[in-house]
Amino acid sequence: MEKYNFRKSSLIRVLSRYTSERLKKFASIDDSKIKIIPGGVNEDRFCPVNNKQMLRKKFNLPAESIIFSTLRNMEPRMGLENLIKAIKKIKNHCTSSLFVIGGSGPLKSKLENMAHSEGLSDLIIFAGYIDENNLSDFYRMSDYFLLPTVEQEGFGLVTVEALASGVPVLGTPAGATPEILSKVDKKLIFSSTEVDSLAEGILQWIDIYKNKKEYYDEISKKGRRVVEEHYTWEKSAEKLLTIYKSIL
Repeated sequence: MEKYNFRKSSLIRVLSRYTSERLKKFASIDDSKIKIIPGGVNEDRFCPVNNKQMLRKKFNLPAESIIFSTLRNMEPRMGLENLIKAIKKIKNHCTSSLFVIGGSGPLKSKLENMAHSEGLSDLIIFAGYIDENNLSDFYRMSDYFLLPTVEQEGFGLVTVEALASGVPVLGTPAGATPEILSKVDKKLIFSSTEVDSLAEGILQWIDIYKNKKEYYDEISKKGRRVVEEHYTWEKSAEKLLTIYKSIL
């Protein structure tokens, strides 16, 4: 029934090329019936801030650490176990960094126990559920946002919310993540979803933050520009309106 409904539709809106390709394989749909319109964000709500240190007080976080954050449903496909393993591999080289994991889910207790048993309690903080009132500040207090996803990242609204906030996003080549990050800089994309790739990438960007701050600042600003050009509510609405008019 699902395949039949797709085939009988005049047009189908998807959020990414990744989803488009999956849909074509699933239901054998002609490419002309699928329109890619990415999700959008409120660029006024998710915007950069000049003083991250003030925001860190709100979350009881150290002002001078290099903070990597992530915000995930704690389930296997999100790759948080791989992230913790990667942090373990590099823990002696990232003592100036802190990893803040927001969110909840079925793996929460397992992940907390894993971090504790690996001796990573000083490097990893589990922030729990981040509500809407604190969401924009959670992004903005970060120096980097991490997407260690192992599979099925259909679009990832958190990706564009973080970029809009002026925070470089480091992501695996899973799902639609490369479609977004390649518009900013392909170096933001880990070489694979494997633990070693995450570890190497994190160390690389720690070095960039410490020793190539101008480049870091350039990436932060470019990420914001990419959102303004491609991923705002206004851009999405304009594309949707054009499609609706074409089928009326």
